[in-house]
Amino acid sequence: MRLSVYDALQMSKELRKALIQVLMDPDDHKDQVDPIQVDEVLSSPLNRCAACMACITFSDEDLQLGSANHNRPLYVTGRIGDKRIDRILLDCGSAVNLLPLRVLRAIVIVPNQLSPTLLMIQGFNQVGQKALGTIALKVELDNLYTDALFHVIDANTSYNALLGRPWLPTSRAIASTLHQCLKYTDEHGNEKRIQGDANPFHGEDVNYADVKFYKSADSGTSQVLLAQEKDNQKEKPKALTFPQKFIRVVNSYASEAKEYQAP
Repeated sequence: MRLSVYDALQMSKELRKALIQVLMDPDDHKDQVDPIQVDEVLSSPLNRCAACMACITFSDEDLQLGSANHNRPLYVTGRIGDKRIDRILLDCGSAVNLLPLRVLRAIVIVPNQLSPTLLMIQGFNQVGQKALGTIALKVELDNLYTDALFHVIDANTSYNALLGRPWLPTSRAIASTLHQCLKYTDEHGNEKRIQGDANPFHGEDVNYADVKFYKSADSGTSQVLLAQEKDNQKEKPKALTFPQKFIRVVNSYASEAKEYQAP
């Protein structure tokens, strides 16, 4: 581990005093730190410095829809508990991780296994709904293995699970709805990408608002892009049509005008 003079100057006053003391009497402190333990701490994926995370980048090559404008949420597929779950919504704006009661039952967990909670979930309409309880579950997305604390709700949601702000920092992952993917770094510092689901509803006939943002199972064309095309196409003005009687009257006056102007 190397420490530059600039790094030392950025330390707090207490750390600088401790560093000066160690430099003045190095023999008294050389055996207090095990270099093997230091390497283990630095190699742990949960203790990597912020500079290591800066290697995560997004480029135009990551754009799932290319240059097309879209308003898609980011859905991925993974495993929660021992069950394969699709339509896992990654929502950076949610303060909690949510799991619908129907999915909890699909994982073969009964509600009496939940830990009690007093949390009230509020939506955009400010209508509150009390969570049934909380449960910690294993979450596996591709080769990203994490734990998540879910608040269970009894509601008809478009998602089968929602991973919000509590999960994203602990997983050391960065989600991009623009690029429709999730990126993280493995234990070796290599950048990994998890692609978002291109058609999470699989053509199901459901009344969720998010369905319109995805490809139709019949046409294979994004409905939202078609809607934008229709909005952008301006209706051409129709040609004016007149009754034949009116046209004959106009022509009659035109003939009279010509006769009057003739020398």
